[in-house]
Amino acid sequence: MSSKSLFIAVAILLLARTVGGQAAVVGSTPTGIAERLLQTAGPGWDSASSHHFLVYAERGERPRYDIRALIDSLETAWRDGLVILESPEPDLPRITVLVTRSRHRFGPTMSPRNKGLSIAAQSDGETILLVHNDSVRLYARHEVMHTLSRRAWGASQSMWVMEGIAVVAD
Repeated sequence: MSSKSLFIAVAILLLARTVGGQAAVVGSTPTGIAERLLQTAGPGWDSASSHHFLVYAERGERPRYDIRALIDSLETAWRDGLVILESPEPDLPRITVLVTRSRHRFGPTMSPRNKGLSIAAQSDGETILLVHNDSVRLYARHEVMHTLSRRAWGASQSMWVMEGIAVVAD
């Protein structure tokens, strides 16, 4: 085990003892969750894609989303996450990412307390929900790491390990 891997393992164990609350990873969700959430009441969506992500960002003002900057942030989180995990690049479909200003837009799928959510459903692929507004920063690195670690290790890993590695990435 490299010294970097050992450091990460120790950090995860320490975080497991100190971080409380529920993990932001959901094991299964109804089919078509991203399509369903795109139909929720509220502003329309702008979209763009990259090699790893299909991003939908709410239209409107405050903050006005620069969708290319969102994609750059997600791709950087992806590359950095692979370095942390010391993992080869997974060859799986793109991740759908929805970025909203309101924590309430995706209820009851996402708790109003959450700032992000990573969802994996066998029949629907992977979806990341992100809240970003004047008072909530973008938690892209955290949620991307949930997805990468689930791809690298499978969904059966301990909730503490999955949350710990996401906190390390953030």
